[in-house]
Amino acid sequence: MIIKNINITKLHQEFEDAGVNANYALALPNEDNEFDFEKGTDMTLVQRIIDAHDSTPLPTSLSETEKIRLEMARANAEMFETMLSLIGGM
Repeated sequence: MIIKNINITKLHQEFEDAGVNANYALALPNEDNEFDFEKGTDMTLVQRIIDAHDSTPLPTSLSETEKIRLEMARANAEMFETMLSLIGGM
């Protein structure tokens, strides 16, 4: 089955979550994707999953460096607020 405009990894997971076994997923050169389903698969369910699919990419997780920078920024903001409260808020 050729499926257009999807996030192949995300849709494959959505199939698995619904108990649909997609034997393989293949990204084609024209950006379409091909899935092969076991014989007897409920294709109505497959179509409902495809129709509900949101192809927005999954958020990427922060690198260790980004996590440290974020934590440092939070600590600096907290320290700044503490200093302001100690000197009367200027």
